[in-house]
Amino acid sequence: MTFPAPLTPPNCDLRDFQFMPLDVMRLRDSGLAIEATDAEFRSAVMLWCAAWHQVPAGSLPDDDRALSHFAGFGRAINEWEKVREGALRGFVKCSDGRLYHPVIAEKAVEAWERKQVEFQRKKADRERKAAKVPRENDLFPPESDDGSGKNPAENALKGQGQGQGESTSPKVPSEGDDSADHDFEAFYQAYPRHVGKKAAQKAYKAAHKKHGAKFLLQEAQKAAQRYHKSDPQFIPHPATWLNGERWADEDHKPPAPEETERWAI
Repeated sequence: MTFPAPLTPPNCDLRDFQFMPLDVMRLRDSGLAIEATDAEFRSAVMLWCAAWHQVPAGSLPDDDRALSHFAGFGRAINEWEKVREGALRGFVKCSDGRLYHPVIAEKAVEAWERKQVEFQRKKADRERKAAKVPRENDLFPPESDDGSGKNPAENALKGQGQGQGESTSPKVPSEGDDSADHDFEAFYQAYPRHVGKKAAQKAYKAAHKKHGAKFLLQEAQKAAQRYHKSDPQFIPHPATWLNGERWADEDHKPPAPEETERWAI
């Protein structure tokens, strides 16, 4: 039997995220809410919470002892087995041997991407501050060789006295890149899943510089063909697809519709 690929990255760690988003309408109208017993519903919610803080986030071990504990039954595995089928509704077993819930995984990927963006922002801030320390603490700068009366190292940082007069600091890409913005719309329409547009546009700009618009558009069209008959919940978000360069996963195949039960919490 062929199992689908894991629904979240292997290093997806949200244990420092205290809150998990809950789509109220999806839960209210779900088969779980309509058909499950009280015990099954309670256990399902407990398992969702446990999955949120597992690594990878959105998954659970396929182990009844652990599942019984996460569902609130402790060592009473016999009691857990009575609600097991209903409590695990929607979970699918993936190729890494773990159980993933598509909706929890979707929310986890969105949170993980925001976490990575924030991490990179803070890292850039630390590096920017660290780069300023030597200049600010340099109480006795050497005499200038260019007659300007300023420290040559400081001049270099400001783009003076060397080269073409441009700053030696890394140039931060402009968020208003008209070309990338224009090309993104064509890519977004071609890609088979239209969610998280703001995150997708940010990821596209980075990929656009590396691969170019033509390549990304062609790969998006190939993805549309590959996922043509797939359940949308198993199609990666465009930002995830771009950041992970998922077009390179030639062996990745989405699960067939009949292998999963489409539902929503």
